[in-house]
Amino acid sequence: MRSSGRVRLVALWVPLLAGPVLWSLTVLVLYPVSAQGCFTGFLPPTVPPDASGARWFGAIWVIVCSVLAVISLVLAVISFRKSRRANGTPDAVLARVRFMAYAGVIVSAVFLFAIVINGLGIALSRSPCG
Repeated sequence: MRSSGRVRLVALWVPLLAGPVLWSLTVLVLYPVSAQGCFTGFLPPTVPPDASGARWFGAIWVIVCSVLAVISLVLAVISFRKSRRANGTPDAVLARVRFMAYAGVIVSAVFLFAIVINGLGIALSRSPCG
């Protein structure tokens, strides 16, 4: 690849790994936050708790993870465009770079969708406590 289409290795790996890691962190953080928001003590309450503090924290967490996933997706699209502009004969290295860039776009988009769907579960639920 010539210098005009050079893609850094970090720009290829971050979109592949950021989405799954952010989604995993979203699931790992939201489950205990929701459970703690519903904890009322030993006896069950007559009215389900609101868990509004847990919902605010969960919403902020989902927004931060969504923004980071969007940044990862933008990085993947930039890498994909750079790899497509690369001049020269398509060798094995260029083929791998294009594959990783394209896979980064797909992985980032799918996990951004998953993070947003988790966030909608928080936003649309009246109370996570049932």
